[in-house]
Amino acid sequence: MMKQNTKTPRPMSATPTRPFTSIRTGSGRRSPQRSSLPEDHASVELSHRRPSLSFDEHSFDELHDPLTGLYNQTAFEMLVKDADQYRTALLVAELVGEEQLLSEQGQLAAERTLRHVGDLIKRSFRPVDHICRISNSRFGIVMSRVDSSIREQVTQKIEYINELLGKPGSPQPAVALAVGVAFADRVDPGESILEDAQQALNGLKARGETGCAFY
Repeated sequence: MMKQNTKTPRPMSATPTRPFTSIRTGSGRRSPQRSSLPEDHASVELSHRRPSLSFDEHSFDELHDPLTGLYNQTAFEMLVKDADQYRTALLVAELVGEEQLLSEQGQLAAERTLRHVGDLIKRSFRPVDHICRISNSRFGIVMSRVDSSIREQVTQKIEYINELLGKPGSPQPAVALAVGVAFADRVDPGESILEDAQQALNGLKARGETGCAFY
């Protein structure tokens, strides 16, 4: 079963300065706050190390996307394989509107947008989370030491990124993230956590929606 929280894509805007989730203020409006996701000193320290000994067998270029500087698909597959089977969240995010942007404004504009989106994702999640560009317009996020109790925080992060992408004043076509999410402690799991996250994303795209859907 999948649940979703969706938004319609609008034009793009600026990069945030720090990761956060949002809370309700007295006026009923949301205001930015630093992430409340679990993050101890040990996890922050680990985030600055290579996540797996098998990474030592590869060069920097073999594990990183040259456009965004993020981990690439090879690194993503290794991270998924090594992920904790009990306390992991896996997100597969697709940039909706990238093809239109490429068609209307060309390769340079599309590449600039992909770098911007990669930076937004990186800034919006914890230092311990691993952000990867896994195909032309897809990103993978591996979150450790978490479970399905953080569903609302994940939704808020994706909402915030799409809000920034949708602020008026940009001449670029509308772009937004459609994100499928699966937790290690999900109910009725399928073949793998990656397949379940992709299934959630496929359902979201089939409905023509953006935002966040959970397996």
